[in-house]
Amino acid sequence: MIWVAWRKQRTQLLTLCAFAIFGAAMITWMRAGMLHELHELADRGCPVEGRTPPGCIRDVEDFVEWSQAKMGLGQTLVIAVPALFGMFIGAPLFARDLEQGTFILMITQSVSRARWLAISFLVALGPTLAVTLVLQALVGWWVDAAGDWGPHGRGALDPVNFAGSGLAPASYTLFAVTAGLFAGCLIRRTTVGMLATLGGFVALRVVLAGMRTGRPADAATVHLIEGAIFLGLTVPLFLGTVLVMRRQS
Repeated sequence: MIWVAWRKQRTQLLTLCAFAIFGAAMITWMRAGMLHELHELADRGCPVEGRTPPGCIRDVEDFVEWSQAKMGLGQTLVIAVPALFGMFIGAPLFARDLEQGTFILMITQSVSRARWLAISFLVALGPTLAVTLVLQALVGWWVDAAGDWGPHGRGALDPVNFAGSGLAPASYTLFAVTAGLFAGCLIRRTTVGMLATLGGFVALRVVLAGMRTGRPADAATVHLIEGAIFLGLTVPLFLGTVLVMRRQS
């Protein structure tokens, strides 16, 4: 069963692996470049942290601005991949079969629909979670090297810092892939299911971000609360998918 599910999804999963390798290489390269420039400034007597000599202010400001922009792109990547995984891995997982009528082959197998769905879901979810966590760790490694002059200086509850750290990326990925699976099975149209997944994911993110705004709280506590919300929504979405698939004929 696992082998069959892998063969069915091999194109998406191999593309996912290539994306992860490329992303990891780019992050590592940009982090190394940032540290090289940082050391060059220090050797010229232009430290980024502490008191900056008047003659170095322009160079240091340009370096910090450009480095923060690149780290921001890395953080944005970590924030965006859950939505992309939900759209391009979760939503088409069964929607394409339902749309083309090939799901008949699935429901005539000796295994139950629920078991087939669960195995296919786990084969898709495992690599997407792994890639998300790897990218999160690498971007965090990059941002940590910058210290307080980097994104950390904005605080842990800064929207970008919060969404790219802690439990957020993993909980976003789990929810987005499951929401994509449910939307695709319910709507039975791949493209519409992908759009519905993106809309639902963004709407929930906006609502929760609005609830965080202006309310002082510990970042770890907020991560736990939001993680519980996403997990709490994931379970009924998966059960709903099983129910929808059982009613297909």
